[in-house]
Amino acid sequence: MATKEKFLILDFRDDGLELYLLRFDSLTKRVDAKKLKAVGQSPLEAIPKIKKFLLNIFSFQFPPPKVIISFSPDFALTYYEHVVLNRDRPNELMTEADLDNLISQALWKIFDEKRRQSAKQLVLSDLDILLADTKITDFRIDGRRVLDPLRHSGREASIGISQTFVNRTIFKKIVSVLPRRVKLLLVVDGGAATSRLLSSRFSQSRDFIFADVLDARTNLYSVSQSSGLKIGFHDYFPWGEKNFFEGVARDLKIPVDLIQSLVKKISEGKVSLTLGRQLKKIISEELAMLIHGLERAKETLKVNSLYLVFRPLRGIDFFPKMVRLVEADRLMEDLGFVFSSDLKNSSISSIASFLEFYFLREGDILNHIAKRRMRWLMP
Repeated sequence: MATKEKFLILDFRDDGLELYLLRFDSLTKRVDAKKLKAVGQSPLEAIPKIKKFLLNIFSFQFPPPKVIISFSPDFALTYYEHVVLNRDRPNELMTEADLDNLISQALWKIFDEKRRQSAKQLVLSDLDILLADTKITDFRIDGRRVLDPLRHSGREASIGISQTFVNRTIFKKIVSVLPRRVKLLLVVDGGAATSRLLSSRFSQSRDFIFADVLDARTNLYSVSQSSGLKIGFHDYFPWGEKNFFEGVARDLKIPVDLIQSLVKKISEGKVSLTLGRQLKKIISEELAMLIHGLERAKETLKVNSLYLVFRPLRGIDFFPKMVRLVEADRLMEDLGFVFSSDLKNSSISSIASFLEFYFLREGDILNHIAKRRMRWLMP
């Protein structure tokens, strides 16, 4: 990774598209994030409207920013799986041919199942589903994590894999508006990427749920680490930030656009005690449906721990002990990054997608082989 780099993140959410420009200095680990544009439409409607905007970005910045695409599970699904394979000659050092064979087997082992699962979830035919990205997220020999498999022998290879399946029509439309010289680094379901970040860097629980509250829905991701890491989209329920703001505005009989500033004043202690108590009671009542949905998911998946992203209530905790609030700037701070104040307003999915690229060894031999083999899996 170069000392200073720029990343353009296209974050496709349930209520539209958000574009972020991240400037990253690897020596100081400083991240400057700027929200460039928001388009409140579906991908197929939004993409033609940003074509000129993207051309301006790539024309006037040299070198051009590298591109990361983050989707909500309406349009793409990312699965993290763990595959265990036995080597035929465990006493010999692994060769590149051995490694190629192991990675090929691992990719094939989960490809058909996850493609069918994605087609069902996205309500598409198999031909309308495209494998847009695959990564090797972990590699162990006889239980030991290794950085360079070619220097090791052993019987059992344990391989962590991610595969991202997208709506073919939408993905091709996006690629068509990107200049050919632009490097597309990563395509991922932003919620799944956040789940993996939490599982690998923060969570002390083996199994948990990650809940991401968007504009009109709450997405639920299942994370299991009992027998190798498994992450995937589980379900959603139709309650989001819009419901929260409209409900509080209705109870207070004030315009919706005033609610955000009012909630901010509560978190900063800038309202009287009487008004503060009244507002907190109303907010707690409006959160009842969200909490009910989270508790049902917890019972269904039989887990005790749950991580939640809910941007309207930054710095205020209205939730039961089982719920841990997740905020982008706090995650970055805990990981040792320095960042601009604008990062607080960035979506967690955009930041997690950047960190997914940062923590994976994009240029290593494992992902080089995986990329090469991915082409065999794409019709």
